[in-house]
Amino acid sequence: MPDRVRERVLETYRLTAETYDRGVSERLGSSRWGIESLTGMLLGEMRVPENPVALDIACGTGLSTFSLIDYIVKGDVHGVDLSPEMVRKAVENADELDFNIEFKEGDVENLPYPDGLFNMAISNMSFQFFPDKLRALKEIHRVMTPGGRMGHLFGGGKHVEELISICLDVSKGDPDLIGLREAVEDVVRLHIDLEAVQRLLWEAGFRKPFVYGSHRVMNVKPEDFWFGNPYPAYWTSSVPAENRAELDSRILSEMKERSGPRGFKITWYTIQAYGSKPTD
Repeated sequence: MPDRVRERVLETYRLTAETYDRGVSERLGSSRWGIESLTGMLLGEMRVPENPVALDIACGTGLSTFSLIDYIVKGDVHGVDLSPEMVRKAVENADELDFNIEFKEGDVENLPYPDGLFNMAISNMSFQFFPDKLRALKEIHRVMTPGGRMGHLFGGGKHVEELISICLDVSKGDPDLIGLREAVEDVVRLHIDLEAVQRLLWEAGFRKPFVYGSHRVMNVKPEDFWFGNPYPAYWTSSVPAENRAELDSRILSEMKERSGPRGFKITWYTIQAYGSKPTD
């Protein structure tokens, strides 16, 4: 599964890099609850070190990186992402917003940085897509200074379970949608719970772990969520291009059928996980 997930992530963001911000950004798009707000939640539990040297892992188009700059005010900020298209867009966004940030292309399991460079690291809505989470955490541990603090906010458990159910129902028995079904099932396996996160932090060498989940129910417009959220983009990246329009129609029909007066109800379950690299 790891190579398959990595390939899907690359294809997803190759296809969506230019339009990604419109669906998930409050600063550069039209989202009412986007990456910037989620970054604020994540950073609310972190103490900024003196002279911060911060890394935004799986930074995408830089939305969480820019929020990180707003939060720490002064310090060095870096961003790294697996997708060359997302890194290119992050550089463009930084230039437009007049931010001085070094963005690099790189894999979280093999970060392009020396040992002990960062005293602060975050990832926002990305950890759920890391195929080998323990290896990723060990690599983050490697590039952090003793005493450095790390935080992740990500989807876990029953996150977006209603849409997962629809995708599995629609793809059942359809040979043209095998890729969709496999991608959705991969995400179900990649979603982990609080106990698993706590264990992984310890195994990777982090101490003072702090892990908790947040659950809320959102009512969304089917078109806005299906076309604007990264999850459907990831799932449909494995569907042949000639089948995507019909798939979109079938999914939206099911979402509308299951909608109430306020829209389509969807579970939003996120986990926030923090840990420190020991000083001894």
